[in-house]
Amino acid sequence: MVCLFGVRGKLQQERKDAPRTALAAEVRAGLVWMWRQHFLRAVMAAVAVSNVLFQGLNLAVMSGIQSAGGTEFQVGVVLSLSGAGGLVGALSGGRWTERLSMRALVIGGLAVWALLMVPVAVLRDPYALGAIFALSGYVGGVFNVAGGVYLVRIAPDSMRGRANSLAMLVGGGAMAAGPVAAGFALEGLGPTRTILGLSLAMAVTALAALISPALRRGPFAAAD
Repeated sequence: MVCLFGVRGKLQQERKDAPRTALAAEVRAGLVWMWRQHFLRAVMAAVAVSNVLFQGLNLAVMSGIQSAGGTEFQVGVVLSLSGAGGLVGALSGGRWTERLSMRALVIGGLAVWALLMVPVAVLRDPYALGAIFALSGYVGGVFNVAGGVYLVRIAPDSMRGRANSLAMLVGGGAMAAGPVAAGFALEGLGPTRTILGLSLAMAVTALAALISPALRRGPFAAAD
């Protein structure tokens, strides 16, 4: 809340008094606008998949630490370091958006995540896992800032609320599937194989983003 006092300039255009349209019509207009944004739609899909995988990874890591004799405190340390990395990533996200295009950030971030997941399959030391989760959280923080800035810049003033709500619904709603899928995998495969499977799925997601026509046609230049 303190940071909000540092924001300068108007955050919304002046609007003329106009009759409100039906809620269903407004929702439909937001969905139509978002569907026509091919690059943004592809990014949302990649983020939704990665959210599913990371929720599954969290559950698999918790199971792996406890099966190796770890404590709940150690599990908390790992997850807390992930949050700390996300905070640092968010604070430095603006610098990344100035230096790299949104396309490069998406593909590069997914590739880094895929690489970071692999050692998680064999590590059981909570502090080593915490360091990896901090790096993963850092990438996620940069993602959140870059995606938010990009969405605000391309969405018309009248669509920003609806576009942001839809992005949050897709990205956040997908998280519910991660623990469920990981739970079945853990029962049948155990933590190590489950995490390796999640790593492979993340690598496939990064590859799909690399060859995606929508992302290839996306913005190449860094944000102005």
